[in-house]
Amino acid sequence: MHERGIVPVIREIVEATKEQDPRDRARFLLVSTVAAIQIKLWEIPAPGSTYFIREFIPRGLSGEKHSEGEDSRHIFGSFNSEPEGQENIPPSGAILVTPNHWENGPFNGQWIHLETTRVVKDARLDDKDLHWIARRHTYIPGTSIPMPFSSMITAHVAKMYSGFLVEPPQAREKNKKAHTVGQIRPIAEAFKAGEAIGIYPETEESTRLKRGHYLAGLAAHGLARLNPEGMVCPVGLYSDDRNNLSVKFGKAYSISELLDKFGWILPREETEKRKVCRKISDYMMKKINPLVPVQYRFPEAP
Repeated sequence: MHERGIVPVIREIVEATKEQDPRDRARFLLVSTVAAIQIKLWEIPAPGSTYFIREFIPRGLSGEKHSEGEDSRHIFGSFNSEPEGQENIPPSGAILVTPNHWENGPFNGQWIHLETTRVVKDARLDDKDLHWIARRHTYIPGTSIPMPFSSMITAHVAKMYSGFLVEPPQAREKNKKAHTVGQIRPIAEAFKAGEAIGIYPETEESTRLKRGHYLAGLAAHGLARLNPEGMVCPVGLYSDDRNNLSVKFGKAYSISELLDKFGWILPREETEKRKVCRKISDYMMKKINPLVPVQYRFPEAP
C-alpha cells in the first residue's frame, strides 16, 4: 500500500489553492478536500496524487473536457495494472462494456472506471473513451441519505468525461418515472451511433459478484432494440491487498443475444417486466463470473 497520510495531502491542497484565481479558491479548496477524503487520495503516491490535485480538479471545476483513459495513466502509473483479454474488445462499432462493480483498491475503489476506460480506449480504432452510465449521486452505505456534495462532484466529473448521469436505483424504487427522457436520450443516441457505453449490472459496489439489478437489464434491453448489431463485452475487475489491479476482458457477444433469449418485447405488467429484466442482468453477470478468481464468484452462477 502506498500511504502517506491525510495531512500531507491537505497541505498540498492548500498550497495548490494559493495558485488558483482568488474568485475560485474557496470552491477549489472545498471540492479538493471533499474529493480527497472520499477517494482516500493519500493512498495514491506522487506524482499521481499531485496530478489529481493540480490537473484533475481544476479541469473538473472549469468543465474542460478531458480523456479519462489518459488521466488513468497519470494517476495510476505507479500501480501494477495487469489487463488481460484486450483482443476481445471489438475495435469498432457499438459496444456495451459490463464489468463487476468491484469496491476495493485505490481511489476508494474508483480506479475501476479509469482503468477499464484506459484499456478500452487503447483497443478502439476511434481512440475514444467509454461513456459511463453513472448514478447522479451516491448514498451513505446502508442508508437512503445522499453523500454530502456527491451530486456536485459527480456532475463535474460526468461533464469532463462525457458520462451519462441517471437517477440511482434508490430514487427509481421510490418513483419509477425518476429517469427523464433527457437522461436516457443521450445514452440511446451514443449507442445507436456506434459508441462504447459502460454499465455495471450490479449497480452497487461489492467484492463478491452479486445478482444484477433489473434496471441494468432494462437499459441493456433498450439498447439492444436500438442497435441489435452492437456487442457486449464482459469485464472482471479485482485488486489485492498490495493494490495490484486486474482488468480481464472476456469474449464479446452480440447484444441481440439478449433479445433472442429474453424476447424483443418486455411484459407490460411491472412485476413481470422486472423479473425479465433481472434475468437479463443475471445473464450479463454470469458472463463476468469466470473472469474473476473463484473466491469472488457467485456461489452458483445464476
